[in-house]
Amino acid sequence: MKIVCIGSSTVNGFPLRRSQSWPSVLASLTGQVIINKGVNGSTSSDMLNRFPKDVLLHKPQIVLIMAGTNDFILKLNSPEGVFANVIAMIKLAQFNNIKPIIVTSLPIDVTQAETSWAIGSGIDYACVQSELLVLHDLIIQYSKAYGIELSDFYQLVFDLMEKESSKELFMDGIHPTAAVHELLARSIIF
Repeated sequence: MKIVCIGSSTVNGFPLRRSQSWPSVLASLTGQVIINKGVNGSTSSDMLNRFPKDVLLHKPQIVLIMAGTNDFILKLNSPEGVFANVIAMIKLAQFNNIKPIIVTSLPIDVTQAETSWAIGSGIDYACVQSELLVLHDLIIQYSKAYGIELSDFYQLVFDLMEKESSKELFMDGIHPTAAVHELLARSIIF
């Protein structure tokens, strides 16, 4: 089976080695061919634009779609706008007989991000976190209503944040550690 994972830095594995990213770990765990199309800094609009080249061209059986964080960090889109782009990618996948699986974006650790990521940039991380939650809720509702498979990374990491130090979970408040990438990969069920 061939699977494409499309997204941004969390899919790519930044700032870790790509071999430590959850798609690479998933490939090791399953023995499946997994193509990592994570591009650092990519927004949901970027992903939609590159979907024909990065996903359709490879003719996978499954595509995992993860989008949202950069849209909110860069103030380029609303949760509803990101959601519309995700739905457009789902429809493109379905039209081309590719099974879509939505992967929810991770929550962020607001305090750690403020002191570790793009310091002095004026990013309102509390706003980013609140937009991620709105997007998460939209995706959960859509997934249930239309029977689209889901890997709820947001909830998995949110639950961990209540038990563990953010330094164990995030490199910088936004990008997960290698241990979290491993957990994310192990949580995916085909």
